[in-house]
Amino acid sequence: MTAKQPRVKVGGILFIACVPLVAGCFSSGSSGGGASDRVSTGIEVLVTDPPVQGASTRVVDHDGDALSTVRRTSESGTVTLSVDDTAELSGATVQASGGRDIETGARFSGIRLQAPVATDGVSVVSPLSTLVVLEADDLGITTDQAAESVAGLLGLPVSAVLGDPAESGAAQRASLKLTRLAAALAPEGQPMVHLAEAMESAGGDFQAAVTNVQMDSGISEETREALDNAVPELDAFAAIDPQMSAEQVVTQANRAVLRIGVDRYLREALNVAGAEQAVHSFADALWKANGRRGIPSGTPQLTNVIRFGLQRGSIAPDDFTDPGYRVPEALAQASAVADIAALDAVDSRLPLAAGEELGSDNAARAEYFFGSDRSPLFRAERLFDDVLDDNVLDPVQAGVAEGLARAGRFDEAEVVLRSRIAQAEERAGGYRSTGAALTDFGQIEQAERFFNEGLAIYQRIIDAKGVENLAEDDAEFYQGMARRLRAAGLGNQVPEALEPLQAFIDSAAGEEGFSPTYSRVVISLREAAEEAVEEAELAGLTPSAVAEATEAVDLHYQAGLGHSETPFPDGALSLRGLAVTNAAGFYSRLGLEAETLRALDEYERLARLDMDRVSAGESQQVLTYARDVAFAYGTLDLNDRFRDLIADIEVAQGEDPSSDYAQRARSQFAIFEGMEEVIDGRLEVGVELVEQAAGGDIGDTIEALTFRGKGTREAGLRFMALQLFDRGLQEEAVAVADAAWELARSEAFAAEASSMNEYVSQGCRKIARMYEWIEATERGRDRMRTCWDLARNRAAGGGERARAAEQLANGYIWLGMNDEVGPIVDTLANQGASLTDPGERQSNLRSVAELRGLAGDYQQALTSLAEAVDLLVDIRSTGGEDADKASLSAAASTALAYTDLATEIGRAIATGDARGEQVQATVESARAAGVAVIVGGDDTPGSGAWPGYQDVTQGLPSPSDRATRERTAVIRLAGLRAFDEAETLARSAEDHPERNRRLKSVADAFISWDDFPGTGLASFDYDGDGRPDFFSPATSQAERDASPLVLDTDIDGDGIADDVDRTPYCADCWSL
Repeated sequence: MTAKQPRVKVGGILFIACVPLVAGCFSSGSSGGGASDRVSTGIEVLVTDPPVQGASTRVVDHDGDALSTVRRTSESGTVTLSVDDTAELSGATVQASGGRDIETGARFSGIRLQAPVATDGVSVVSPLSTLVVLEADDLGITTDQAAESVAGLLGLPVSAVLGDPAESGAAQRASLKLTRLAAALAPEGQPMVHLAEAMESAGGDFQAAVTNVQMDSGISEETREALDNAVPELDAFAAIDPQMSAEQVVTQANRAVLRIGVDRYLREALNVAGAEQAVHSFADALWKANGRRGIPSGTPQLTNVIRFGLQRGSIAPDDFTDPGYRVPEALAQASAVADIAALDAVDSRLPLAAGEELGSDNAARAEYFFGSDRSPLFRAERLFDDVLDDNVLDPVQAGVAEGLARAGRFDEAEVVLRSRIAQAEERAGGYRSTGAALTDFGQIEQAERFFNEGLAIYQRIIDAKGVENLAEDDAEFYQGMARRLRAAGLGNQVPEALEPLQAFIDSAAGEEGFSPTYSRVVISLREAAEEAVEEAELAGLTPSAVAEATEAVDLHYQAGLGHSETPFPDGALSLRGLAVTNAAGFYSRLGLEAETLRALDEYERLARLDMDRVSAGESQQVLTYARDVAFAYGTLDLNDRFRDLIADIEVAQGEDPSSDYAQRARSQFAIFEGMEEVIDGRLEVGVELVEQAAGGDIGDTIEALTFRGKGTREAGLRFMALQLFDRGLQEEAVAVADAAWELARSEAFAAEASSMNEYVSQGCRKIARMYEWIEATERGRDRMRTCWDLARNRAAGGGERARAAEQLANGYIWLGMNDEVGPIVDTLANQGASLTDPGERQSNLRSVAELRGLAGDYQQALTSLAEAVDLLVDIRSTGGEDADKASLSAAASTALAYTDLATEIGRAIATGDARGEQVQATVESARAAGVAVIVGGDDTPGSGAWPGYQDVTQGLPSPSDRATRERTAVIRLAGLRAFDEAETLARSAEDHPERNRRLKSVADAFISWDDFPGTGLASFDYDGDGRPDFFSPATSQAERDASPLVLDTDIDGDGIADDVDRTPYCADCWSL
């Protein structure tokens, strides 16, 4: 049978978990929130292989739409699902995913089982019933007909394939075989669909089915290996007498699987070819200790149990080479085995076997960490073991997949994407972000496959809703995909990837105006284009960055011109004009002359249409953008052409005093007219032209001579000095900067500036920063020192002096003057001490701490934050609810300041700017202090009088206010690595959606864990000694050698070198 592709569901369903309280019986009661008068039918379900505990089950109709909420099975595999009494159950099925087989230990993650709904009995969901459903769906036949077909295929009675496998040894054996192969096929997604096809083509022969699947060139190497490993187990199952009872079949199968798994582990992990009797003796002891239950081979569960057995029995791996060796009898009585076998990750408390020590093997270290319970990805997933909200789970799983890919665990990442993300949009986004991680790893072929899969998923979404209904989120997805394709060197695939956006633009052709949705998409495309242009500027306009930005601008430009030209309904011409204006500016910033000229031609065409409208007495829609387009004309030296355009606009607007488009455009263009004079050697004339255009406003003149912004980064609109520098005229650029400097230090500008912030940030500081950009850094540093003198002398009082100090301290740090910034920060602190308002004083201390941290004075930063904590009490002391809220807001900001300090120290360690045990201790001190700000207690910084954020929160009278503050507390605690406290507070929320939102915040912190921010070399430092546990697999040896980071030789800091440490991630678990 050739199973059909699964139906694509767009969007997610909110699932609330409901775990039965009584094991061994059907759960009851409604898990929904329907009307009280609604009558429901209870569908009794058994999910079994043997019984599967914790499987997520629901009833769906023939079209795949849910008829029930999702509930989980009990320990006995049972659950009752409630459906509306009026629901049409003809063709309905029960679906079950996930969970664990309580007898074999098999996990069903990524495996969906199905069965027809039985309205007059128990719906038995098993691997066998799943084949029946797939057969019926594929061939369009009845359930009874499909049951006959599957029974014939497997050589079973018809009653067995829809019944409980526990009623027949033969059925139980077949079910176990199917489960084993489904587990091997899980990395491919939809494993039961693949298995159904393989079994049909093999005529029911399991071994032939394996061969058929392995012949498929499209399957992964992980799947091929998993299938190879499954063959010995299938042989062992085949050797079990089907006349035995189902219970006996399971028991024998468990024993055989454990023997095979132990033997494989000894050979592959420990390089030991053990004697069969010795190996079987060990495996049988573990089997008995586990209550004769199974432990799947090749899993962390088996790894844990083997390591425990070796340690508990004092067994050396070489002992297994002695055919006469028998393990100690006491091992079979070790009750801890059952608990150890339940953990879904490598247990870091269990010692490695001799020969497994990690040493300095980078790959082995990463493999152990990410496969263990210490992995933040594992810990993030465990937060949601009792949650079934797709809107929460899907983004977490997408983050986990990306993290796995960055750890070099590509196949596991794909399993997560295929099997653990329910919503198609999230799954497509996960493939996109994981493909980007693969690109960073150098795995371009793998990345391309991931990108293509993401595009295929999203195409099905668009097909389902129609390309004409594409929205902003869809545009973002495709543009993001285009960026990632180009970053991977797959730019030739970008046009095809953007075809849906092109089709959306084409779908609007000929319509009379822009729809609101279309307008929003155009605006979102504009935002993406601006972001890409800024990134290209920050990258130094490299060819690849320019090419990427150009694609984004092209798409925005074309979308803005997507409609027919006539008639022009209200707003349509305006949006077209805006798109053209944006495109002209973006192209000019990218240095694309031909593209800029093309956009200007189109602007003039639209402007002349608008002139006709204005002359006829209608309101303008394009002429207002003349000022904004002036920049593009100037960069192409089209000065005369722009003057002609302005002259025509003046004629069209006539004597209307409200129509000043032409004058504003002239004022803007004066920058370029002044440049002509400067280039011809007439600096003073050029500056005077700009001054006149600014109407005597010195601040506007300074901006026109320099750039728009405060200087925090080198991106945005570059005016006269930077335009000259971009044309290779560095001397002239410096001369213009000097002219701007003189204006900034003038008495007239001091009188004009409305505040000290404006005086500094839009005056001397921004100009001092710009000198660095035009390769006059030393002059810029001299100017920054002078700027501090000017501001300090001009400050009218302590408040102004404090604001000036904060502005200039940042300026010093920007220019690498950290060794000189101390006295300025001292001034900020001293001036803050004179503030009488506790809130202002507290804010001042946080600023002082931030600047001290940036300057590398970490201890003083901690001292300032401790003082800030004490002031929280003063803020609250004014009394009343408003005072409580003010103190809470300040406390949250203070906790964040502690987080930022720890992050800054980590960045300095990664770049080699900070080293030493004291520095590392400061990181821990900062986090501990931040946690105390939230939870209170004896570790509270300062005097210890602050009772804690949580304590104050509980006193708020409004439940909604408390919930909002508690959510903030969760975020802050997680950011400070206080994960246990964060999780406890998250779970305290009575409302399920609120609880899940909080848990999502904790998961985000786990997933984004980075002990060395600012570098991609490493991310994890378990013992906090400043040395990485391992380097990122995406880095080369040359990059590692050039780094100041040195691999840690004692990961857990227990004094035992990793060459001999058997518990490398557990300092208290093992000693020599």
